[in-house]
Amino acid sequence: MTCYCSDMTVPPTVRVRKADGFFSCDKVCTSWKLTCATKRSHYSYPDEEESSAAKIADCQKVPDSSAHHYVCACDP
Repeated sequence: MTCYCSDMTVPPTVRVRKADGFFSCDKVCTSWKLTCATKRSHYSYPDEEESSAAKIADCQKVPDSSAHHYVCACDP
């Protein structure tokens, strides 16, 4: 998975819906054959509109089950 914008590589992120389950970002990134980013942040959101966000502390932490979805920052 690689994204491009005017020949500029964009670091990948993976959005996980509540229906897909709650896993650590390390596990999510690994499932895409990526590694969990240590310099970029991961966030969980309470609703589809992303009206607020909670930072996920580290790659091994599983997001709070009350989240609507969460986003993991991954590195190739």
